[in-house]
Amino acid sequence: MGEIWKNLKGNHNLTGVFIANFFTAFHYFLLGYINSSFLGGFFSANTLGFIYIIASLASTILLIKSPDVLNHFGNINFLLFFIGGEIISLVALALLKLPPLIVPFFIFSQISIFMMTFSLDIFLETVIKDESHTGFIRTSFITTANIALIISPIIVGFLVGDDKYHRVFLLAAALLVPAFIFSIKSLSKIEKPNFNHPKIIETWLELRRSADIMRITTVNFILQFFYAWMVVYTPIYLHQEVGFSWKIIGIIFTIMLLPFVIFEIPAGEMADKKYGEKE
Repeated sequence: MGEIWKNLKGNHNLTGVFIANFFTAFHYFLLGYINSSFLGGFFSANTLGFIYIIASLASTILLIKSPDVLNHFGNINFLLFFIGGEIISLVALALLKLPPLIVPFFIFSQISIFMMTFSLDIFLETVIKDESHTGFIRTSFITTANIALIISPIIVGFLVGDDKYHRVFLLAAALLVPAFIFSIKSLSKIEKPNFNHPKIIETWLELRRSADIMRITTVNFILQFFYAWMVVYTPIYLHQEVGFSWKIIGIIFTIMLLPFVIFEIPAGEMADKKYGEKE
């Protein structure tokens, strides 16, 4: 961790990105464990999957259109819009009990999570000036988020209790307040890059031409596909089918996720100094 602080010291832009990333990741990881179980109290498993599909499709469409949006409004306004919208959505989810009202707020929340992650990644790419340290900085960025990843299950386990999901939604909303403040104070000073709008067909042809990029993209797709299933259905299975309490589930997830923190930074250093990012 000392190396992380050494890189952040004196670099206010990078520090701002890391802090905003920590709080947004913390909020997301809290929600990731309870979202499907929360919806399961209102909808069938089939409807639950359909809601997630709609949210994912909407996020994909917005990602495709994002270069035009970013060029017009700027990345900082893009980020602040989704942080603010997410806070409103989470408060609504904590208070509402009617399924027809829950669905749109939940879908917007899922879209906001994708967009905030995307926006912060752009900020990170913008502030990294020395490419020889990209691996270490990026894995430090991920590790900062992963600290929240292993803390979140324990917190969720104690907060939820007898399915009191509204507590988690309100805490997640509160965590976005410092992210909003730090984004205004620090990220608004970062230079605004120009974003090109890649065509879908051209992007596909470029993937076909580069075997390495195609393999990396395929592996990433499979990995994300696995994560999507696990995040949605593992909590439901452990809580509703197996019968574990949320406190037990929190302990299980914390132990399971420790390698994400332990191995991330060493892997980044190896990528910079010895093997390269692909290896």
